[in-house]
Amino acid sequence: MRMHNWAGIGLILAGGLASGCASLPRAAPNVKEVLEGASGQFGAPLSVVDLALQDRERIAEVSRSGPAPDCVLPESRWAAGRIEAGDVLRISAFEIGVALFSPGDAGGAGTNGDNGGGGSGDAPGAARAELRLPVDADGTIATPYLGRMKVAGMNAEEARAALTARLRTRSQSPDVLVTIEPGPLNGVIMSGEIRAPGRAPLTLAGERLLDVIALSGGLVGDPSDYSARVTRGDGHCVLGLGDLTAGAGGNLRLAGGDRVEILRQKRNFTALGAARAVATLPIEGRSMSLIEAIGRAGGPLDSEADPRGVFLFRFEPGADGGEIPTIYRLNLLDPRAYFIGQRFAIREGDVVFIASAGSNQLFKFIQLLNLLVTPAVSARVLAR
Repeated sequence: MRMHNWAGIGLILAGGLASGCASLPRAAPNVKEVLEGASGQFGAPLSVVDLALQDRERIAEVSRSGPAPDCVLPESRWAAGRIEAGDVLRISAFEIGVALFSPGDAGGAGTNGDNGGGGSGDAPGAARAELRLPVDADGTIATPYLGRMKVAGMNAEEARAALTARLRTRSQSPDVLVTIEPGPLNGVIMSGEIRAPGRAPLTLAGERLLDVIALSGGLVGDPSDYSARVTRGDGHCVLGLGDLTAGAGGNLRLAGGDRVEILRQKRNFTALGAARAVATLPIEGRSMSLIEAIGRAGGPLDSEADPRGVFLFRFEPGADGGEIPTIYRLNLLDPRAYFIGQRFAIREGDVVFIASAGSNQLFKFIQLLNLLVTPAVSARVLAR
């Protein structure tokens, strides 16, 4: 067969390929195909939002990660400042005259002795005794000479009054001071990714989640990378710490016996299509904009991408509590897109998709045509 016949065969094959140009392999659909698919070609239509047409308030609304989820936990009987089982009561008993806990004569004049150590600050003729009494599981303390006394649920002042009343039956002129040393049920157990895990006591200040985290040494990294799992009885809830602030409603007021586990959570987004880096990539720091996400993915490929078709796929919360699949479109040929993209924040689980350019098929066709025709032409030239 002559050499020019090879060239003719190549041209015939090229003609066949030209008719099926659209079927050439490619990495991603183009803008037209994405929009046609969203219009309902493959099922229910999807919402497509052109970011260039949205005002600043709308961009801010869809960029927010949303309010912290409601943290519903069982009611706790614990109240700040109340005595619980496991606490220790430090009792200072002061007596004048006939003393039960302090040695001295019946009149007690000039007596400064005490069972826990006296001091020069004691009043003349007064004696002091120091006692440390643990609160048992049944909520009672065992006081010498006075028997068992239920103190669980009392505050320090109520316990002081009750002890003073009992002591008056045994002593001439008693008075009592009570200090509560919190036990396990008067604190929160902190664990996980925190600098100082252990038990954090609660006070009358009514510490909230961020307060207890700070009292436990703080987090070991950026707050946006962590969540807190709060367990109370049989209930629990998980709160992201990235957007939680001191005045936010999600900053939960903790109760005695709560357990808080600080968990490290990796927040990622996925880049697909005609991007230089097709991968699942981390969202670092408190927030990342759409422009930063495109940059993290290496930007659009010069030879394959259509800059008019940068899409973001996301599930938006619906009014009925469900989820609405939503597509946001950014046209990088519009200068406004770069400003809008800086305001639009990426969320966990977002998919950033860069569409393929329609001209890619023609470019690939020409490359394939050259592979078929050029060798035949070269052979013909050599044959001459």
